Amino acid sequence: MTSPKVAEMTLEELKVVVANVVDERLRDRSIPPVKMLDPRKLQEVLDSIDLNLITPRSGEPTGSEMILEEREQWRKGM
Repeated sequence: MTSPKVAEMTLEELKVVVANVVDERLRDRSIPPVKMLDPRKLQEVLDSIDLNLITPRSGEPTGSEMILEEREQWRKGM
């Protein structure tokens, strides 16, 4: 028996094939289950991010503004 061609499959048949391939590859890689963080530890991380967040002073460009400026300078040099 020959395998059906993708062009001859219905959308639902193709979805089943893709799902089976993905499931098979995930099983083969033996990906460990995701561990949930302790909510207290997660809050510590979020608090640390807030404490170490760098905000530009008034009138100084933001990080994204500096990136845009750098990109424009790079494009002018082309």
